[in-house]
Amino acid sequence: MNYYKIDPDIFSEKWAYGEVYSKCIKYDHTIKPITCPLCGRDIEGSKWLGTYDIIVNKKKLGDIIYGIPNLFLVSERFVSACRKFNIKGFSNFIEVNLYYRSEKLDDRYFQTEINYSMKKVDFAKEQNRKRVTNKSLPKCSLCMKSGNGDLDNWKKIYFNEDLEFDIFKIYERRGELYCNQNFVDFCRNNDITNIGNYFKEIY
Repeated sequence: MNYYKIDPDIFSEKWAYGEVYSKCIKYDHTIKPITCPLCGRDIEGSKWLGTYDIIVNKKKLGDIIYGIPNLFLVSERFVSACRKFNIKGFSNFIEVNLYYRSEKLDDRYFQTEINYSMKKVDFAKEQNRKRVTNKSLPKCSLCMKSGNGDLDNWKKIYFNEDLEFDIFKIYERRGELYCNQNFVDFCRNNDITNIGNYFKEIY
């Protein structure tokens, strides 16, 4: 299986990019943030609540809209194709409101929530066995944060080699997106716009 990093040109001259309207952002601090399953440190902050209001810089909308902060918006067509072809890795699609200047657009778009992959867990087990006795090792080997968490959390990890996400994040590089060959083929076969040139093969 080939794997790729999705490395977009956020400020494309051809396609719109989006920014979250700052006054609409609300957080739920009662929901436990995503944590590294190995060392216990927080990976992401508090969860956003409510409807997202997104301002786009032009009306030419691709099937994917990138933006700030860490937006990966997808069209209704994209969502339907994902469900039809059983693309794995999206844990949720949250509908957003799109605005161009003060005009609300009729196009239906969704903010995505994307799963974290556990592909590095075997390597992480070995490194964190050493951390139990050698506290001079500064970082958790799964999320690469300096750890104040539980060094032996690896004992609780269930690693299923059959679990394969088509699109995913990794703990070590939380702001980046990765995918497998199946996702690349899905995008190309379904003419998904604003992504085809952004696949960078990694191994």
